[in-house]
Amino acid sequence: MKIQDDLIRAAEVDANLYDRVISLLALSRDDDDESEVEIGRLYEDDENVRSLLDFVFFMTNTLLGARDFRQELVEFEETITRLTENNDQANKSWKRIRGSLESLTPFLLYRKEQDLKDRFKRIEHFAITTNVRPVFTLDKSQIHKNLYVGIVRVRTSDEKDFICEIYDDKLESFFDELSLAKKKFDVIRERFG
Repeated sequence: MKIQDDLIRAAEVDANLYDRVISLLALSRDDDDESEVEIGRLYEDDENVRSLLDFVFFMTNTLLGARDFRQELVEFEETITRLTENNDQANKSWKRIRGSLESLTPFLLYRKEQDLKDRFKRIEHFAITTNVRPVFTLDKSQIHKNLYVGIVRVRTSDEKDFICEIYDDKLESFFDELSLAKKKFDVIRERFG
């Protein structure tokens, strides 16, 4: 069984390396590429660390998918204890990981935040290029009118580009909508921190 096998291999991770892995996970956040790179390196280089991380990721996904974290934790503990009761090494490994759960709280919260962010595509970058498009008279002898257009290029979290146009008559309402969203964020941040 994969869970039990992962726990048996995870038991082989020595105490110093185990503490390092847990610390790296606890440091996980958007602006910390170094921890992520080191976790990736350890995952690739050490089969026992890979098993430890696979189990921690499995546990994280299970617990974060629950509506009631505490109840799910109780049920998860009961299940894992039942699965490992006949194998001392797997049981010892589970107890060590369970003892690290408090240290892993920042990682769990980071993963929860990432899961919430990944519900929809996020805007990663955007730019607006302005342009003037003349509308000529029917005989093309004069400019009847100029259209002022912004070409909006949005890069999303799935690395796709979305391109659309916005004309100057809609620009004000676009800014108003962005301003309103900013005010709402400020109120929410002020209220909930």
